Amino acid sequence: MGNVVGQPQAAAVSSLQGQGLAPSSTSTTSCDPSQNGNVTAQNPSAGTSVQNGATVTITVCNNAATTPTVDPPTAGTASSNVVPKGPGATGRATATKQAPEVGPPR
Repeated sequence: MGNVVGQPQAAAVSSLQGQGLAPSSTSTTSCDPSQNGNVTAQNPSAGTSVQNGATVTITVCNNAATTPTVDPPTAGTASSNVVPKGPGATGRATATKQAPEVGPPR
């Protein structure tokens, strides 16, 4: 029986079926994410003599790297995440200077 370790799952299944064998798949997350979808082990191992129709179990990496998703804040909740900092901070805007009064045009 040939070696299918390192091959993508579909190619390994096709190869084993082409050798008259019956592939069976299991998965593992104990593998490098770069190997996701590839065969990491086979049993019996490559080079073993097996009868036609024998079952060969392949272990496939199922450890895709994921990108965490961050949900945007919904309306009305964004301000609840604001934390005032500094002495006397209240979280409210206060005026420190008053604008000069403007009268009617002359």
